[in-house]
Amino acid sequence: MSNNEFKHIGKPYDRKEAKEKVTGQALYVHDMELPGMLHAKCVHSPHAHAKILSIDTSAAEALPGVKAVVTGKDAPYRVGLYMIDKNLIAVDRVRYQGEIVAAVAAEDEVTAELAVTLIKVEYEPLPIVHDVDEALEGNVLVHDQLHTYEYMAGVFFPQKDTNIASWNRTLKGDVKKGFEEADFIIENEMSVPAVGHVPMETHVTIAQADPFTNKVKIWSSAQSPFAVRNLLAKCLGINKSDVHVIVPYIGGGFGGKAGIHL
Repeated sequence: MSNNEFKHIGKPYDRKEAKEKVTGQALYVHDMELPGMLHAKCVHSPHAHAKILSIDTSAAEALPGVKAVVTGKDAPYRVGLYMIDKNLIAVDRVRYQGEIVAAVAAEDEVTAELAVTLIKVEYEPLPIVHDVDEALEGNVLVHDQLHTYEYMAGVFFPQKDTNIASWNRTLKGDVKKGFEEADFIIENEMSVPAVGHVPMETHVTIAQADPFTNKVKIWSSAQSPFAVRNLLAKCLGINKSDVHVIVPYIGGGFGGKAGIHL
């Protein structure tokens, strides 16, 4: 049967979004601007593991144009796709370098960027875990309450007082016999570096809250709009039907834009 006998198979089709993209007409979240929109910037931890002893936001709050300064005490929300283990903003402790400890909302981006430099954070560095082997030893616990977190039952099996988020045992066939009959037995260790998802478009979100209905509208570069809706509704304590997530064109994601985070 030749391709000419098919209606769609083997026939050329234009990508629906191609013309908008190549002519610069495609609208991404970065292109959007709402009336009265505030701009947010964050303070990131320089430490991989540390206690947060104090956060002084007074200078940032006094800066003209700053409308809000938020820390983990103000927004103690925890999220996660499969395990609810990640604070949107660190509370009492940071667990990785770059974790957000405070956020600023200001009238313009320049003011927001200046405000975050005025926030003073005092840390007490803690021992860190350098690799998987150290993590398995369990001398330093990244999440000392790991077993208490909400997680996807039947899929994840967190182990108490360890760094093991999930543990499974798979039994299939006679392993001992297989080794005995094998012509060669090769043992080796391999390691791969962390992979950075580096799309051309960075993470970006615009949120619009309706003070009269308590509904929230989100424009996001997220790959998983329903996950964003569900997780936001859960951490804000509102109905999923009150969160409307809109995803316009996405400038790449590769898995790095699933879920929600600051």
